[in-house]
Amino acid sequence: MGFLCRGPLPPGSPLFQGRQAQIDSIQKTVRREEVDGYHLIFGSRQSGKTTLLQQLDWLFRSSGVRVCRLDLQLLHCASHEEVLVILAKRLLEVLPGPSGQPRTFEGFPLKGLEFDTWLGTLGISGPFVLLLDELGALTPEVRERLAMTLRGIFSERRDLGLQRFLVVVFGGIELYQQDQSVSASNSPFGNVCFESYLPDLSEGEVRCLFSAGLRECEKAIEPEQLENLSRAVYRHTAGHPLLTQWFGRYAFDTMQDRQTLPNDDEIEQLARRVVSGTAADMSYLPRLFRGVEKYELTDTVSGLLRGKCLSGDSRQGKQLELLGVVRVVEAMCTFRNALIERAFRRFYGESPGGGSDSSSALELAGKSGQEIQHSTDDRPRVNALNALEPTAKSGHGIDYSNDDRPGVFISYARKDNSSRDPKKRWLDRFLEILTPFTRRFDFQIWTDVALKIGDPWHLDIQGQLTCVQAAVLLVSPAFLASEYVIGNELPVLCAARARMYPILISPSAYDQLEISAQDATGASVAWKMKDVQLANPPGETLMDMSEAGQNRVMLKVAKELAYYFQKLRQPPL
Repeated sequence: MGFLCRGPLPPGSPLFQGRQAQIDSIQKTVRREEVDGYHLIFGSRQSGKTTLLQQLDWLFRSSGVRVCRLDLQLLHCASHEEVLVILAKRLLEVLPGPSGQPRTFEGFPLKGLEFDTWLGTLGISGPFVLLLDELGALTPEVRERLAMTLRGIFSERRDLGLQRFLVVVFGGIELYQQDQSVSASNSPFGNVCFESYLPDLSEGEVRCLFSAGLRECEKAIEPEQLENLSRAVYRHTAGHPLLTQWFGRYAFDTMQDRQTLPNDDEIEQLARRVVSGTAADMSYLPRLFRGVEKYELTDTVSGLLRGKCLSGDSRQGKQLELLGVVRVVEAMCTFRNALIERAFRRFYGESPGGGSDSSSALELAGKSGQEIQHSTDDRPRVNALNALEPTAKSGHGIDYSNDDRPGVFISYARKDNSSRDPKKRWLDRFLEILTPFTRRFDFQIWTDVALKIGDPWHLDIQGQLTCVQAAVLLVSPAFLASEYVIGNELPVLCAARARMYPILISPSAYDQLEISAQDATGASVAWKMKDVQLANPPGETLMDMSEAGQNRVMLKVAKELAYYFQKLRQPPL
């Protein structure tokens, strides 16, 4: 099975640990003859909310319960009416008509009815679950209006015949305004939701996760070894799901390479790399720093580092908890785990004793080339954030740092970019054409030229493959002959359902390429290059064209990518 560090776990994964209480509570509600409340699942970032949603979706469908799932992140710019239109269309896809035929959407409001009344006309019988993911992606006004609509459905459920209609909402800190406390009673859903906060994993659950993730290793692992590894990792992560998975992947790869698990010293060395920002494929901590700045919690975190007390019921305490920076122990805030505390001390230059260590912060920012910058309130602040993130750059000046922008992966064969003739270095030429579009349309590019000496290249490449939305394939005989491209890059891109843009560099057996994979839900994905629209016809490869013709083909692909990423940011109406 191995370990995953990006994206939710696939349904039924043995790595899924620690959420049985939430599953049991929701399943108990589904089994009732009349739901006595909806469910609000919230928690800090990277705590497994979407993984839990996928597990519930899978469990319900497996037991014959009808499910409608909507990712509201795709509707982040939509109005309330537009959200209801999309929701209505999704419901009609799930609910067949009276004769068993698919229903057709005739516009909304349907026949002049309000949404709740229209929903009641669908004749929903038996249990039905509506899963709403990323509620916080909607604007505050749209969230409140959608919540009012769902509250109305719950209040009128008997009159509407929707006694077994259950709504499960997933969200995080974005659900709440900064002047509100964070609880179900102050959420947009008022008192119609059962509140469930997702805690981190216990030490026993971490042990079970490691046992499941390391099961495929060829060498048997002694229980004592597994216990020692779990304890060492738990000391750093305190059961943080994402960080625990990340350490687990390192342990798995170590076991595969040398047939032994990493010892305590090696785990500590890895923790130092995470804190210093030199660990590959670790963008989580910089995102925490950005979240603290976004919600103007810098002074609060600095106070915690200096030993100040912070109530878990305070607005700042709840915000930091949902950001994933702290956890609440006996009504007081403490850092979520030792690794996060060490990272913030390094980032803010706070020594463990509570004093400010400005030299540490300056060292982090980089003494050459990085200057102290000033924020809008004119207080001096070291621009350490960019130094902490891995920001390797190629000679093209493209920043390959891990961030939240959409991304494209360029898959190619080294042979096709190593010619002495610059006109035949196809990767370089395509990047030169594509770069201006990244600045205007705000997306990132990733290729293996971003790797530095000493980087774990396989882990880095695999991590990037799982998070990009598109891929450009520079196809040639060398490309098709590359075992790494065919066996390691393309299957991951297919599993992630990334959009492929093949460019034919030279004549090749491209039409023989077939890739099979499984996506995050376990569904099979079959991809054949002969079934995909190519950037240029097989009889007009780049090698057959003039330089101007070559540039026109690559420019067309660059424009298509820009259009695709622009379309991703728009609600699918």
